[in-house]
Amino acid sequence: MNDDDRLTAMLRASNPARTPLDAGPDAAALAVRDRIMGAGHVRPRVLPRVMWAAAAAFVVIAVAAVSILVPRAPAAAVTPAPIAFTSGGTVEEVVRMAEEKLAAAPGPEVPSRFARSESWGLSVDVDEQRSEIVPQVMTLEWNPDLSGRMTVVAGEPYWPAGAARQGEGEATAPGEILSEMEFAAGQWNTPVVDLPGASREDMFALLTAFGMPESPTASDVIQAVTGVFEQWTLTNEQQGQLLRILEESGGMTVLGSGTDRAGRDVVGLETTSIFPGVEDMVLISAETGRIVGVESTRVTPDGIVPAGAVISYRMWGTD
Repeated sequence: MNDDDRLTAMLRASNPARTPLDAGPDAAALAVRDRIMGAGHVRPRVLPRVMWAAAAAFVVIAVAAVSILVPRAPAAAVTPAPIAFTSGGTVEEVVRMAEEKLAAAPGPEVPSRFARSESWGLSVDVDEQRSEIVPQVMTLEWNPDLSGRMTVVAGEPYWPAGAARQGEGEATAPGEILSEMEFAAGQWNTPVVDLPGASREDMFALLTAFGMPESPTASDVIQAVTGVFEQWTLTNEQQGQLLRILEESGGMTVLGSGTDRAGRDVVGLETTSIFPGVEDMVLISAETGRIVGVESTRVTPDGIVPAGAVISYRMWGTD
């Protein structure tokens, strides 16, 4: 297996889809693919083959561009710096804190068919030997008749602390539209159309519909929560139920308090991923108690990807 194949496998593992690899993409995924491939403002050289595999699953449909590494840029130099945490505590204490914050903080009165997330992708200009970390902001609004609209734009590129730039300027401009499309009635694909309830049973059923097994690990819960949050904005009560399901799954370690990539005070919980050699982390807002981010990190080296490298992150509620 060459370095490109290893990176492709790593990126797929960091943003996994529940759809079988041999399954054909649905109409929505094909539309995303065709729109991106035909968009004049997207440079063909920054679109990797791993994206087409991801486009076959609606859970990861929003990620518009993840690229190959510049030949002279080692993976350690182009991945985000890990979040620094201080202090600790127990998982039970963190969940109880979050429940108190959720009860006191304002939040949506009902769940909505709306999602806005910021995720990390790697943008590379091979011709000019230049690369940046480019957050991508996905906004999705959809309707009960499965019509809707999705837009993905480039965020503000940045470089890891201490990393040397390899070129002037930016491969992707902030605010550049990477994908913009509308779905006609019946074209959007989702396992849950009706507004979910707020009981534990309702939330367990919602996560199950998004791929969580009957006896989940904490990583299983995190993967399903990520899928839900890519399509839904939930109430504080529903968020509390998700946290209790996560707690009950076991296997979580408290990392402590830190500041996320949007500058928010958060508490981090970590668990062994369902993907070998990877740790999954969930970030809980210290202000609202809501789940505001997930990240994945390599804990063992994998080809060109060193141990300790952040391989993906996704944030919610940054607007």
